[in-house]
Amino acid sequence: MRKEFSFLYIILGGMLASPLYADLLWKQNGLAIDEITIEPLQIITVQLYCNDPTANFYNVTMGNDASSVADITQVVPLSLAGDWAYASAIVPDWWSLHCEWNPDTPRPISLWGNHWDVTIKGLSAGSYSINSDYQGHGGQGHGNNDVLSIIVTPEPCSILLLALGGVFLRRRR
Repeated sequence: MRKEFSFLYIILGGMLASPLYADLLWKQNGLAIDEITIEPLQIITVQLYCNDPTANFYNVTMGNDASSVADITQVVPLSLAGDWAYASAIVPDWWSLHCEWNPDTPRPISLWGNHWDVTIKGLSAGSYSINSDYQGHGGQGHGNNDVLSIIVTPEPCSILLLALGGVFLRRRR
């Protein structure tokens, strides 16, 4: 009887232990997204939503290789990320996210919710993908990796002006 009890205790203890990673999903205005379209110089904010109710400590590297299409300009921890949470830029477009709660601070029962505000700026036309859940630069992934595709399209007036310029050049010849 005592062996079975200690075995159950080890299993339950392992289930309650905090992961070193988290399942982070991209959201905007409360809706899950996997693609977003913006214009050059437009600045948007999206959220990284934590899909793990016990994620009170994790380290995640988020981003992608430097791009001329879009840039991650700022990452801000929200209240559910913990009172010791911080984000820091490692290299351009790679961010280290650290979620942690002070052991002396009461925390919510469930930590499901938005953990990070990620501000992205469109730079030039093209597409760019951001990985949300890589532990360590170089792709040693832990947790579920969610990818956000950013498509930067020129504003309609720019496209119209380019088309008119093409028409005038063609008439000239």
